[in-house]
Amino acid sequence: HDETTLYQIRTGEVKPSTKIYFYLLSILKLEAKITSLDLSSRNAKAIRIRNDTIFPELVGLIHSDGHLNLMKSGKGQIFYFSNQHKELIDRFCELIWNSFECDVFVKKDERDNTYYAYPPSVVGRIIAKKIGWKTRDYPNLDFSVEEIPSYLTGLFDGDGTIYVYKNSKITIPTVKITTDSRFHAEHIKNLLSKVGIYSRVSKETRK
Repeated sequence: HDETTLYQIRTGEVKPSTKIYFYLLSILKLEAKITSLDLSSRNAKAIRIRNDTIFPELVGLIHSDGHLNLMKSGKGQIFYFSNQHKELIDRFCELIWNSFECDVFVKKDERDNTYYAYPPSVVGRIIAKKIGWKTRDYPNLDFSVEEIPSYLTGLFDGDGTIYVYKNSKITIPTVKITTDSRFHAEHIKNLLSKVGIYSRVSKETRK
């Protein structure tokens, strides 16, 4: 930037993007109390960070029916949560508001009654900075034993299924979660084991 632009940034006449702001902090080795910041967002009101904790249940919801991805062009991102149950959309919004003071846009697709919740993009970037982008091989996070039930709650609320398996001899209530990644399936099994729940991984072949 030339001197005029730097002066405008210092005086608040123009604001650098949040991405550039954090990048400059890292270069200059400066620390800022993140909860003291008001972050500007291109298409939303200014955002305040309530605390720097991303709750495990929110991570579970994102890892289930959430989308937190960089666009292929690399020039933007996609961040939203979708589900046909309004109460789960409300819970997602509540968890976002626990960490961020921001607006969340919610809409309903009348074609299939699916709800979509869209937080501001800068919120997605901050969350991705902590947990990684949700790619097919997104990183498995190490949760403490105390945090595991909360993470699994979000994960199973979004992607879990409860049904009753019956045949001529037995009736078995069954809880199942589906993923296309053996890596993530084994991780979920390991988390369940840590809290004393037996599970097994199996591959389903659709006919």
